[in-house]
Amino acid sequence: MKIQIIFHSMSGHVYKLAESIAAGAREVYETGGALYQVPELIPQETLVATGAQASRSGSPIFRWQHLSRWSRLMPSYSEHLPASV
Repeated sequence: MKIQIIFHSMSGHVYKLAESIAAGAREVYETGGALYQVPELIPQETLVATGAQASRSGSPIFRWQHLSRWSRLMPSYSEHLPASV
């Protein structure tokens, strides 16, 4: 089973939660977990100024096409997908 964790994190706290979920998924036999960040609606300059960009760098941007690759979907933002998705 493959699980994708889609997250939105301004401060980095939800990103850490998403990382923990992915790590837990990887510990289960024949299960994997991958992180995807949602596209951001806030201007890039604001993200850089607040440090939000650095808190999640390295995770690919979520695209709806990714859904076909995975058997489970686990949103990590209040159990719903953020508005930007």
